[in-house]
Amino acid sequence: METIKLGQVYVTETTNGEMPVRLECLHPKGGWTARALTHGRQLQIKSAAQLLFLCTEDEVRGIAQGVIPNRRSKIQGPVYREPVAPIPEDGKPRPPIKKVKRPSVKRVIILTRMNLLDATQLVLSEKKKAMTTREIVAACAAKKYWVTNASTPHQTLNAALNRDIQASGTQSRFLKIERGKYTLR
Repeated sequence: METIKLGQVYVTETTNGEMPVRLECLHPKGGWTARALTHGRQLQIKSAAQLLFLCTEDEVRGIAQGVIPNRRSKIQGPVYREPVAPIPEDGKPRPPIKKVKRPSVKRVIILTRMNLLDATQLVLSEKKKAMTTREIVAACAAKKYWVTNASTPHQTLNAALNRDIQASGTQSRFLKIERGKYTLR
């Protein structure tokens, strides 16, 4: 077979039989990305052995007249991909693409997406004293660590603290001083 060129129409061998395809670009994993002329979907041609022969202009016109577009090919237009640089003739692989570093977002996201127990730990570490659950919830809301519209958030906090202490035992972050009053370990 002659040199394979992008944009030309070839008949290729697929699992469903022979199918006319137009080569769109080189595939990043090797081979080519092609669009089937019969149904308009993209497929990957892995090797030149799959390409049986090059279609002439008359054959392409005949294929185009006989094709009825399905609903998917009407909706999905042609997909453009940046062409991948071919491997140089000297056989050396091309240099890897440099990754762009994204700026890191630290404290702002952590504080806005905090759960109740983490907010409680932060408040207790700032106050450095034992507090009731009502005081903790009020401090969390004032600092905007954790905000809720619930009618009894202090009871939710009390249950969560008791559950944490029960489950973790001496490894828990919190210590119950008296009924409804907690501090950090």
